Amino acid sequence: MHRLEAERMLKIFAEHNIPVKTNPYFGLREIPKLVELAHSGKMQGKAVLIVDEEEMKRMKEEKTALS
Repeated sequence: MHRLEAERMLKIFAEHNIPVKTNPYFGLREIPKLVELAHSGKMQGKAVLIVDEEEMKRMKEEKTALS
C-alpha cells in the first residue's frame, strides 16, 4: 500500500468513525509472533508493537484526563 492510499483510507475511517481492530504485541520478544501472523494472511486490523508499557499507560491517562 502506498502512503497516499493509506492516508485516504485513514481519512475515511476517521470521517465515518469506523473502529479498527488492534492486535497488540508486548515487547520485542513478540516480533516473531507478529511476523508469523502477518505472513499467514489471517491478521485482521493493525498490529501494534508496544515496547514501553509504562509510556502506554501514561498516554491513556493523559487521554482520559483530556476527555
